[in-house]
Amino acid sequence: MQLESIMQLAITVGSFVVILVFLMIAHELGHFMTAKAFGVKVEEFGLGLPPRIWGFQRGETVYSLNWVPFGAFVKLLGEEDPQAPRSLAGKSRKVRFLVLVAGSLMNIVLPVVLFSIAFMVPHQALLENVQIKEVLAGSPAESAGIAVGDTVLQISGQPVNNRNDVGYYLRLNLGSPVTVILRTAVGV
Repeated sequence: MQLESIMQLAITVGSFVVILVFLMIAHELGHFMTAKAFGVKVEEFGLGLPPRIWGFQRGETVYSLNWVPFGAFVKLLGEEDPQAPRSLAGKSRKVRFLVLVAGSLMNIVLPVVLFSIAFMVPHQALLENVQIKEVLAGSPAESAGIAVGDTVLQISGQPVNNRNDVGYYLRLNLGSPVTVILRTAVGV
């Protein structure tokens, strides 16, 4: 395997783990916040599954980091004992239902909020240098002298601000010659 392929795999796996951890935390935060809102005692909020590596206590809740990396949990007082004060089992059916469903609701609400934020960002305003990563042998780009590492500045007189611009301007000129202004790579 090439170093670039290994790096791409590491980035992909790392991104997956970060997203998964973020989703688990969001899910458990749903249970946690709802339990706190209805007066249920939260004994522990854990990331990962026990045994515990590290933890600290703030108020009545222990926040812990555990050895098994996939998973998270919220430990509520008296999940099965209705006699314990401030226990989950001692609350009404409505409260128990809301606390239990809150994690799933958080997993529904979170993507809506994140997509709403993402769609509020003006995508055309995002600027990036468009750098050539690959030139196919025998392609028009190769015959024009475009090389790996070159940066695309303009296509047919239009400034290129991001990768979307490249595709858009090339589609506008399908079947017609285009003028591409590049900043050539130095030392590549």
